Amino acid sequence: MIPPLLFEVPALLQSQVMSGALRQVGALILNPHTGRIVAHLQETGAAQQISTSLINAGPSALSAIASPLTATSGIATYLQNRQILASLEALQGLQIGGLVLSGLGLGVSLAGFSVMSTKLDRLTGQIKAIDDRLAHIESRIEDLHDAEIQRDFVTLRAVCKQIDDAWSIANPLPEWSAAAGALYQLEARFFDRARQARNAPDFAIDRFESFIDAALLASAALVSVRTAMDDLNAAQIAAADTVANLNSLTNRIGILELLETRMRNDMALTLAGRIDALARHRVESFAHVALFRAREDQAGSASHTISYLNRCGYSGRAYLEALRDNKESPIAIMEYDQT
Repeated sequence: MIPPLLFEVPALLQSQVMSGALRQVGALILNPHTGRIVAHLQETGAAQQISTSLINAGPSALSAIASPLTATSGIATYLQNRQILASLEALQGLQIGGLVLSGLGLGVSLAGFSVMSTKLDRLTGQIKAIDDRLAHIESRIEDLHDAEIQRDFVTLRAVCKQIDDAWSIANPLPEWSAAAGALYQLEARFFDRARQARNAPDFAIDRFESFIDAALLASAALVSVRTAMDDLNAAQIAAADTVANLNSLTNRIGILELLETRMRNDMALTLAGRIDALARHRVESFAHVALFRAREDQAGSASHTISYLNRCGYSGRAYLEALRDNKESPIAIMEYDQT
C-alpha cells in the first residue's frame, strides 16, 4: 500500500505558501502557526530528465531553476515537455525548484544512476580544483590520503549504480543489503573528512562543503535503499544519524566566521581594497549560510517522511516504485493526514 500522491503542485498549496499561510522547510510544507506538517514533497522519476538536462547544461541552467524570477525563460531551452515545464513553473512559485537538483532528499537515488554520477563528477572535480589551489608540498602520506578520497568517490558511484541496477532483477534484496553496508562506511568517512576540514587551522570552506555533500549523497542513497527494503525503522535511524552529524558540523557556522575565513587572504590589501573585499565576501557568506540551513532542513525532512510512511503502514518499496515510475511531473505531493 502506498500513500495517496499528487504528481503536480496543487494551486491552493502553492498560493498558501506564496502568501505565507504555509511555509516550506526542506521537503515539508508546514503550517507556521501550529507547526504541523501539511504535506511532504518528493522527487519522482521525471526528476532524472530535469536534473540531467540542467546539470549537463551548465551553471546558467542551474541558476535559472534556482531563481523564481528567471525560471521559465531559463529552462525552456532545455525542456520540451510542456507538462514538466508547467510543473516547474508551479515549483518556482513555491520557490522549491532547487529540491529537484539538491541531491539531499530521500529521492536522490530514485532519480537514477546517471544523475547521481553527474553530481559525483562535480564533487570530485571540486575537490581536485581546491587541492590544486592549496599551496603546500604534499607528503607521501598526504598523497595516499588523496588517493583514498578518490577511491571512496569511485566506490560511492559504483554502489549507487548497484542500487539502481538492482531494481531490474527478481530479488534485489541481497544487492541492496550489501550496498547499505558500504554506504554506512562511506557516509562516516566523508563526514570524518568534513570534520577534519572544519577543525583545520586554515579552514577551507569549499573543501568542507564538498565532503559534506558527498556524505549527504551517501546518506540519501542509504535511506532510500533501506526504504526500498521496507526496513523503515533502519531508514529512520539512518536519517536521524545524518541529521545529528550534519548539525554538529554546520549548525554553528554563521556569517561572522565565514567573513573572517574569507578575509584572511585579503589583509594585505589597501584599506579601500579590504572594504571592497568585505562587501563581496558579505554577500557570499550570506549565500553560504543559507545553503547550510537548506541542507539541514532537507536532511531533517527525510526522517519525517519515513516516520509518516512507517506510522501509516505504507510499503516503502511500493512508495519508491510509484515515484520512479512517474515520468511526467518532477515532484509528488504526499498529503499529510491531520486526523
